[in-house]
Amino acid sequence: MEKRRLWAATATLPLVTAGLVAGTPSAAQADCGHSWSNKDADSGNVVWISPTPRMRTGPHGHCDSVSVLSGGTKLYYHCYVVNEAGNTWTHARRAGTNIQGWVWDEVLSDYGSVVRC
Repeated sequence: MEKRRLWAATATLPLVTAGLVAGTPSAAQADCGHSWSNKDADSGNVVWISPTPRMRTGPHGHCDSVSVLSGGTKLYYHCYVVNEAGNTWTHARRAGTNIQGWVWDEVLSDYGSVVRC
């Protein structure tokens, strides 16, 4: 798991550096309609580390909330992305529902999917 995080941080460094030179897009310009596909057969559980961990429409904290998650919520993973800020987000579906969206990996007990979108 740590290899994926290290690789993701290393791979995004040139993008972050380029963003500093070319100008960083505002939060309102970031993509909340990010593409994904169901590539991962794993599942995981939400860990309660913030007052309201949320499933969102895109892999950014400013994207609209799809669902508020509570500790122990079971999710079925699809894949993960690294956003412009270098944070990893997993696309998932809540078990027993059709509710799906992006969850910040830091609120997941196993840090989310290991399969890149």
